[in-house]
Amino acid sequence: MAGVEILTSIEDYAVAQMRKAAGISHVRADNTLKAPMPGLVVNIQVKPGDRVSKGQPLIVVEAMKMENIIKAGHAGIVKAIPVQAGASVEKGDTLLEFE
Repeated sequence: MAGVEILTSIEDYAVAQMRKAAGISHVRADNTLKAPMPGLVVNIQVKPGDRVSKGQPLIVVEAMKMENIIKAGHAGIVKAIPVQAGASVEKGDTLLEFE
């Protein structure tokens, strides 16, 4: 394919559904919330300094014409939001930082 390398990752459907039902987000040990998929940031529902509770909606990302609500995986305080509504993000991009 003309030297193009394509990497993919596959998450088991059952695991993905449990993650979605539980409202588990993609928060890493360094207290950053990463984009779980490429898409368009549609809505940011918090601002720096806000206290959030586990399961609270934080950011809406549209991917493949579906809106995905990214929820807090734990309680905390929003430190920074390096993206804006209308921005395109790639999988793994930082959406939000916690204190």
